[in-house]
Amino acid sequence: MTYKIINPDYKISPDLLLKLSIFVSSSIGLNFPKEKFNDLERGIKLAFNEFNFENFNEFIDWLISSSLNNKQVEILAAYLTIGETFFYRDEKYFDVLENNILSDIISSRRDKGKRIRIWSAGCSSGEEPYSIAILLNKMIPDIKDWDITILASDVNPKFLKKANEGIYTEWSFRNTPAWIKNNYFVRQSDNRFIIRPSIKKMVNLSYLNLAADNYPSLLNNTNAMDLIFCRNVLMYFIPDLAAKVILNLHNSLIDGGLLFVSPAEASLVPKDKFILINFDDAILFKKYNAKGTYADEVNLYDIRFESKDELTGSNFLFDSLQNEELIINEELSNNSNVNSFDEKKIKDCNVLYLHAYELYKSGFYEEAEKKLLDIFTEDQFNTNIHALLSQIYANKGELNKALTWCEKAITNDKLNPAHYYLKSTILQELGNKKDAIRLLKQSLYLDHNFVMAYFSLGNLVSNYNQPGESKKYFQIALSILNNYAPEDILPYSDGMSARKLSEIISASFY
Repeated sequence: MTYKIINPDYKISPDLLLKLSIFVSSSIGLNFPKEKFNDLERGIKLAFNEFNFENFNEFIDWLISSSLNNKQVEILAAYLTIGETFFYRDEKYFDVLENNILSDIISSRRDKGKRIRIWSAGCSSGEEPYSIAILLNKMIPDIKDWDITILASDVNPKFLKKANEGIYTEWSFRNTPAWIKNNYFVRQSDNRFIIRPSIKKMVNLSYLNLAADNYPSLLNNTNAMDLIFCRNVLMYFIPDLAAKVILNLHNSLIDGGLLFVSPAEASLVPKDKFILINFDDAILFKKYNAKGTYADEVNLYDIRFESKDELTGSNFLFDSLQNEELIINEELSNNSNVNSFDEKKIKDCNVLYLHAYELYKSGFYEEAEKKLLDIFTEDQFNTNIHALLSQIYANKGELNKALTWCEKAITNDKLNPAHYYLKSTILQELGNKKDAIRLLKQSLYLDHNFVMAYFSLGNLVSNYNQPGESKKYFQIALSILNNYAPEDILPYSDGMSARKLSEIISASFY
């Protein structure tokens, strides 16, 4: 990129900064009151180089009068938010994490599950999530036996690229304990430091826009989190948008899960959703359970099936190319014998299902679950019920129950590619990536244009160091996206538009 020079003495007028502040607030949701005008001016000047303008004043005039597309919004947002971070930033938080939180989680789960899920939301260039990975590596001697998820997301592709490189200068270690750099980084000849592969592979980097994207979702791995770090991010949002983000983060946590914010952001967290916990100035919030009280374990419905075959689900597995057509023809024949069902009951159940779905989308998982189980007694063959119950349990971290209900959906609707896609996402969370890949290929056999399956497959095979194979799947996804209008919502994407997925693939993988 050729950088265009702006006279360092040039100052944007207060009136123009006010107009820019109003524009940024309405179009992006970022908050720049008068006391933050210097930050706004700095960010606008830096963003100028990303747009095709030679004259800065022309750029400002265009900006205020334009309706930005998603890509332009994200470019501007990237420069208006500060990616200022370093390893073990705010050491008191990591002391609390080590001595009061992770120690309890590790102890309680050593004999049941060995599973921990953590999300660094707004991870910048990766110092925070890698610090968390280092701490877990230090605390868990048998970490290879654990299922650890550390999701690191950001809206800025440049930050994600730097995080993926895992190379840092001395500036990233200011105020950082010496043992971190000495034990977990290798000094390069140019006096930069590269993170050790064992730590790097613990962190899953992902593009995600907290202001615009949908979460919690199985599709972007933002469900059933034990801990969410969202520090120095909420302060950039206007109040209404900050409230929306916090609600989504609340729904992304398991009951009793913890949200970490900066002290300056504590007032934004609603007291009816979280319990404030203060460890010597380290601010964190614990999620209430659905009944308004904290519980480490939630008693869920005990699902009982009538037979072992009903529990184990479908045998609709493609073991070889030779038997695929035979199996599909057989299943088509079997599916023609569907039990008749009273038409009025179907209508009533559909209305109740839609109500349950709205509860689920609003994060009221317990209420949605209860309503769906009530409907299930009347309509046991409705695979929408099975699939939604599977998603609810997955969002609550009850993966075995999620898997059971997903398999039940497959048993009753073996030709629906969405069920195999859903099962694949659950298996990914359980660490069974090999079977997750197989299920994605099954879903694509049933629907050759299932764009989200191609996207997921590209992500999965990239983890197996198969860049050529990964790129092939992403290219197929992009070619399918060309058949959609930019604002079309993609099937089974939790509300993602065709434009958004195209931008994610292009920004992250090309």
